[in-house]
Amino acid sequence: MMHAPSLGRGADFTQLLLSFVKTHLGLWMQIASLSLQSEPTNISVEDFDILGLILCCGSSKSQPLFRLSEAVPELASRPSMSASELRKALLKLLCWNEDAYTTEVAKDGLEPRAKTLNISNIHKSIWFHRPHNAEIEYLNITDCKDSTIYVTARLRYCLISGCEGTTLILGGVSTICTTSNCEKVNVHVAAHCYKMENCIDTSAYLYCHIPPIITGDTRGIQLAPYNVLHSHMASVLHGSQMTLEK
Repeated sequence: MMHAPSLGRGADFTQLLLSFVKTHLGLWMQIASLSLQSEPTNISVEDFDILGLILCCGSSKSQPLFRLSEAVPELASRPSMSASELRKALLKLLCWNEDAYTTEVAKDGLEPRAKTLNISNIHKSIWFHRPHNAEIEYLNITDCKDSTIYVTARLRYCLISGCEGTTLILGGVSTICTTSNCEKVNVHVAAHCYKMENCIDTSAYLYCHIPPIITGDTRGIQLAPYNVLHSHMASVLHGSQMTLEK
């Protein structure tokens, strides 16, 4: 089991960016190798070095190497490498450069903490958010796999993106809950509006004020039972300034 503390505003933002890069790394490798229809079997050194336009490597965070391929020893001794192996190697190396892009906020100009919670890269774990009675403006759940996540706090917006084989139990979302680019995910939520886009084999157990919105390449989904009620539903909705409409 894992319990993660709330992160500061800067750390929230950088973690979300890093998760975005990891989620879409395969697509970037396709673009670099001009293989736009499917993931290439192998990536050449020259094609991989093109990603140096957006990624940087070095022996330290302040001394970058000239070519991105120099960061992957397995690639140095051969002209190409399996795309799947290269992606796995790169995922292990990716981190945020704190020296060049600090996440700390100047003490003399502290901004109010944003009511944002980012949950990302939870793999094969059970994750609880505490305290359960907190108020969160934005909840972002990204790149979680084979896990169960509980967030019963009052939410305004929720985005679930890039998750696979994960069950999410959420409280009341007063505006909109969106599930995007997910596969084999189960969502339990009470929301004013629920949207599902580009999802495969995903189930949503919902209580909604308006019918769910389905868009994009979405297939093999299940939206039943719909408008699920439970004994604490009224209090959950009341905490999110929503009404129980039977």
